[in-house]
Amino acid sequence: MIKQTSLFRSPFISLILTGLALVSLCLIVFLTYWKVLGLPFTGIDDYYLIDTNRIQSIGDFVRIFTSPLFPNSGSNFQITGSFYRPISRLTYSLDYSIWGLNPFGYHLTDLVLHSINSVLAYFLLKTLTKGKRLLAWTGAAIFATHPLLFEILPSPTRRQDMLATMFLFIALIFFVKYATSAPKKNYFQYLSGVAFIFAFLSKEVAIIFPVLALAYLFLITFSDVRPYGRRGLSVINKGRFIIILSAVMVFTRAFLIERRFASYQYSSFLERLKVGKERVWQFGEHLLYPGSRFAPLTEPYPGILKKIVSLLLLTGILLFLLLFGRALCKLILRKERHAVAVIEIALSVITLLPLILIVTYPLLASSINQILQYAYNGQGYHLLAATLGMRQDMPFEIYLYRFGNWYVSLLSMGFFLSAVMLTIMFQRKRLKAYFRETGNGRLLSFLLSWLLTCLLLFLSIRMFGFYYNYIALFPWCAILAILLFELAHASRRIYQQILPLSFVSRLPGKLVTLGVIIIAVLGFYAVNSFPFSRGFSEWEICGGIKSKFYAELPAFIGNSPNDSHLHIWGLPKIRPCEKNIIHTEQVGCMIDYSIKSWLNIHYPANRFEVYTHEKESVFNYSDELNISSSSQGEGELKVSMRYIQDDGLNDSKEGCSYRSSPGSG
Repeated sequence: MIKQTSLFRSPFISLILTGLALVSLCLIVFLTYWKVLGLPFTGIDDYYLIDTNRIQSIGDFVRIFTSPLFPNSGSNFQITGSFYRPISRLTYSLDYSIWGLNPFGYHLTDLVLHSINSVLAYFLLKTLTKGKRLLAWTGAAIFATHPLLFEILPSPTRRQDMLATMFLFIALIFFVKYATSAPKKNYFQYLSGVAFIFAFLSKEVAIIFPVLALAYLFLITFSDVRPYGRRGLSVINKGRFIIILSAVMVFTRAFLIERRFASYQYSSFLERLKVGKERVWQFGEHLLYPGSRFAPLTEPYPGILKKIVSLLLLTGILLFLLLFGRALCKLILRKERHAVAVIEIALSVITLLPLILIVTYPLLASSINQILQYAYNGQGYHLLAATLGMRQDMPFEIYLYRFGNWYVSLLSMGFFLSAVMLTIMFQRKRLKAYFRETGNGRLLSFLLSWLLTCLLLFLSIRMFGFYYNYIALFPWCAILAILLFELAHASRRIYQQILPLSFVSRLPGKLVTLGVIIIAVLGFYAVNSFPFSRGFSEWEICGGIKSKFYAELPAFIGNSPNDSHLHIWGLPKIRPCEKNIIHTEQVGCMIDYSIKSWLNIHYPANRFEVYTHEKESVFNYSDELNISSSSQGEGELKVSMRYIQDDGLNDSKEGCSYRSSPGSG
C-alpha cells in the first residue's frame, strides 16, 4: 500500500485538503441538484406534514413528541402500523416558521441536509479507512451524485431518510472512534448513543445502528480473536451499552404510541414470497443504477449508426472468443474434478451469452417491436403482455422502453452473477485471504453486512420505497470507491510490468491513482449532469398540476357551505417517463387527507370532508389542465380534473411524450 508523504502529514496541509474536500462536495451537490430549488411542493404528504406540525402553542410541541406521524390521516399506514418521528416533524415546524408556504425554503433544507450527509460520508469513510482522504472523497462524491437522489431530493416528504442517515453517520463516526481508542475514552460511546437516539427519532430505519456497531466490532475490531465464541463475547462486552440503549429506545417508542413498526399486511405466504422477491430485486437494482439505465442501448427505433456500433461490438466479442477461447478452455479443463470444470464452462457461457444478446439488441429491435405489437393487440404472447402489465389505455411505446429495460436488466443480472461466481471459483483462495488479512477486505465485509442488514429490515417489515435505499447508499458507494482504488493500483502494477521504463511507471503512485479516480468520478458526475439524464420531469408534472389545482380550488369552494363534502375526480397518477435515462419511479401527487390539510391551513375553521375518486394516468403536462366544478346537491360539491396530453414526437415542456404506434412519425 502506498504511504503518505511527510507533506500530506503536515497539520496545515491536512486542514487545507480537508477544507477543499468539504467545499467541493457541497458544490457538487448544489451544481447537480440546483434545479430542485425551483420546484413547487411535489410530495403527496407535504401539506399534511406542514399542517399537523405547526407549532402555535406549547401543547403542539408536546404533541409532536407524544403522537405518531400520521395521527388522524386515515391512511393505510395508520391502520397497519405507525411512524414515530418527532425530530423529522420538528424540521417541518422550523421550515414553516421561517418560510411559511414557500417551497423554496423546504427544498433548500433538503439540499443542505444532503450536503451535510455528503460531508459526513467523507468523514465516516475516512475514519473507516484510517485516514485515506482520496478514497473517502471518492466514495462521498459518488454518494453526493448518485441517481437515486432523484427519488428523494425533490420531495420534502422524503427528508426523513436523510435526517436518520445524518445522525446514523455521526453515531458510527463516534462509535468507530470508541472502538479504536483507549479504554479511558468511553465518552465516544455515549456521544454515539446520543446520536443514535436522534437518528431513531428521525426515522425507525435507524434501528440498524446496533447491528452495524456489533458487526464492526466482530469483523474489524476483534477480527484477530479466535475462536468465534470468544470473539462474540468480546463484541457483546464492548457493545453492551449500545445493546441496552437500543432495547430502551424500542420499548419507549412502543409505550409512547402503542403501535408496532409500520408494515403492510399480506393475505398468504405466496403473496409474501412474491413481494419479498420483488423487494430483493428492487433493492439491488436501484442501488446499482436507478432508472432506464440502458435506454441508449434499447431504443426501439435505432438508427443506422447504432446498428453499426452493435455490429462492431459483436465482432469484438467474437474476435475475443477466437483469440482467447482455446486458452480459456484449456485452463478450465485442467481441473482435476470434472464436475467443477462443467460448472465453470456453464458459467462462462452464461457470462458471455447475455453480453452478446445485449449488444445485438439494435439489430433485433424491429422483430422485438413486432412481437410486442402482437402482445399489445391481444394477438398472442399473453404471458409477455401480462409480464409487462400491458393496457390499451397506455401508449404502446411505453412498453417498448419497458421491455428494453427489463430485457437488459435481466441479462445484466445474469452476467453479473455468473461473473461473480466465476471469479469466486477461480480466485477463491486469494479472495478468502483478501477478506481476512487486508484492511480493505475487512472493511468490504463490514459494508456488505450493512447492505444485508438494510435488505433484511425491508423484508421483515414488508415495506419498500426506492427512496428507502438512501440509508443503504453509503455502503454501496464506499464499496464502489474501494473497488475503484483496487482497480487503480492493479492497473499501475500492470503498467509497470508491461512498460517498466515508461513514463507511467515513474509517476508517483498517488498521482496515478488520483488520475484514475478523478476520471471515474467525473464520468459518473457527467452522466448525472447532462440535460438528457435529468430526472425531474415527473416532479415537474406533479408540481405543475398541484399548483394549478390549488390556485383554482378557492374559486370552487368560495360559496359552498362550511361543512360541504368535496368529491374530487381525476386526481393524477404520475407515470414514470421510461424513455429517459434517469427517471423517478415513485411520485405521489395528491391524496384526500393532504387536500384537507391545505384547506386547514388556508381556512382554519373549515369542516370540509374530502373524498377522492377515479385517478387518471398522466405522462406529460404543458399547463393544459381543465378543472371544473358542479353542485351535486346541498353541501355536495364535485370537482373534475381533465388533462390535455401531448401525443406528438417531441418532448413537451414538462414530462415526456410517446409515439402512438411503432410506425408513427
